[in-house]
Amino acid sequence: MYINKDDGELHWPVMLLYPEFQYVPAICGYFSLVFIRRQTDIIGDMAQSDSFIDHLRIMFEYATPEGRTLHFFNTTHNFLNKEIKKENQPSPAWDANRLYKPESLEVYFEVKRKDGSMALSRVGTQATLGKVLAHPQYFVVDRLPSFIVVCKDTAHYHNFLALYKK
Repeated sequence: MYINKDDGELHWPVMLLYPEFQYVPAICGYFSLVFIRRQTDIIGDMAQSDSFIDHLRIMFEYATPEGRTLHFFNTTHNFLNKEIKKENQPSPAWDANRLYKPESLEVYFEVKRKDGSMALSRVGTQATLGKVLAHPQYFVVDRLPSFIVVCKDTAHYHNFLALYKK
């Protein structure tokens, strides 16, 4: 997190979580444990005036303009500020069917209900990071704003949302 000296704007690293690609821990037999694997991306530099759709387009539009720079660290591909030199950006290995497209994605954050259970609050993809951080129910944990990204075009979508319904 830093303040840009030129315009005084606050910039944050932002974590995106993809619950569809999250494995559940399980014990297999005696003392055998299957470990959790979580798919995440960390946007290394998101200005408070940046909208979510701006970054989702960079990450998930598979035809990008020549020379566009990605400003995020992908835990699967391990790249940071990678310069794209080709017309068609490959999809992440975990999105082999290319279902994750900017127009099919929804962004959420978790909020605590009065009874202590968790609910989801939907973030419009046109919303800016600053607007979401100012939401009265949003709070930043460990100086890293985190958001859940789900794809409306997958079977997982309705099952995931149902987990938070009461």
